[in-house]
Amino acid sequence: MEGFNHIEIKKPLRERISVPHIDAIIGAYEKHFGKEKNKEEIEALKEIIYSYIEQRVENTYLYKSEKIGASFVYSVTNTADLAKQLYSKFNKGKNLEFKKDKLESNKSEKDFMFVGGLVNTKGGNEYVSQEEVIHRMIEEIPRALESLKDGKEPKNKEIYTFGSPTNELGNVSEKFVENLKDNNAAEQLGLLYAESISSMLSKDSESLKATNIYFNGISMGAGFAIETAKKLIADGVVTQSHEVANKPFLQVQINIPPGQSAISEKIKKWQIPIGFAIQVANSLITDSYMRKVMMGDKAFIDSKNSILTEKGIKADMSPEQSDLKKKALSLILKNLTSGIPIPENIKVTELIGTSDPLMYSHKFSKKVKEQKSKFKNEEDKPLGENIVKNKGNENRRTFGINTSHNIPFLRDSEFNRLKKAAESLVDLMKGK
Repeated sequence: MEGFNHIEIKKPLRERISVPHIDAIIGAYEKHFGKEKNKEEIEALKEIIYSYIEQRVENTYLYKSEKIGASFVYSVTNTADLAKQLYSKFNKGKNLEFKKDKLESNKSEKDFMFVGGLVNTKGGNEYVSQEEVIHRMIEEIPRALESLKDGKEPKNKEIYTFGSPTNELGNVSEKFVENLKDNNAAEQLGLLYAESISSMLSKDSESLKATNIYFNGISMGAGFAIETAKKLIADGVVTQSHEVANKPFLQVQINIPPGQSAISEKIKKWQIPIGFAIQVANSLITDSYMRKVMMGDKAFIDSKNSILTEKGIKADMSPEQSDLKKKALSLILKNLTSGIPIPENIKVTELIGTSDPLMYSHKFSKKVKEQKSKFKNEEDKPLGENIVKNKGNENRRTFGINTSHNIPFLRDSEFNRLKKAAESLVDLMKGK
């Protein structure tokens, strides 16, 4: 109307973003525990996951390296802040107060997720393998809410997911792409991520300095985690020795890492792409959770990216960037099939699926069976029954587990964690 300014009232973020993970988790939860008798828990679980998504979108940033010539998007979940938000919203009007004798913060932790999925410029985004982040967040929420009820500061835990500079929201320079050649792709990405982590750690206040750091390299991201660890250890930013004081202690885990398999490069060149296609088809057919997430992924990424433009984070897909990113992706995949070795001085825990089509090896499966046979007469199977020894590298602990390339997310143990988190919020709502 003439004479009046039009004011656009934006809907809440949860009404503007399509999150297939929520419907997939809730649907599975209802099927597992029953819908009618668990209505309160289901609503609480929705609230936890929506609050998690809202915080994660708000805590999305762009890291730019002039030195390396690339930038990437990353997002952060802070479980203590998330618990405080839920506590303030549902504790029936009580103010959040900390007891003077309980103000000292617990040790600070930072978890870094290095993801794969770098098959195109849509892949390698900051929400790949989100299930691992949700798992770690859900695990912390009950403890954090209980601490707040007791007037304690919850453990400060931050979970970072690093996107790839080859993603549509990232940026790569000609210099960066040139440096990826000669199988140096993982090393260059490691330098980029190490620079960002070093910068983050240097800015932490004394009270929030991370005492423990965890790297989790998932699939293709395993090589990036290894190279990042190698650089940070070499620079003295972190340590893997308990005897070194005043430095963050680093633990590294790599899950289903095709770039680290002992299979020859000649076989990897065809096994990895064919195995990937088999895994996608298998997930769509047999895994109802993954099917819902994969079918809704485009709508999720599009709605998420639309919101991020308001933060100044926009897709960078000019003809020049599109061409450079495609070249970079090709070089990264070439490095993957060539193999990315694990330095003997880095302590690594490695999980390999015995039925993973991307890195299946009859020789490895035979070793796992031989190891399990040593414990066939024991009722309580020890963790050691899955360990496959690596000759000449005692720092590399390899576990052979019964899974394909996607480690199942919604196992019985995960349902129990989800239920515990939901119950903790229901109790808060009821003033217990």
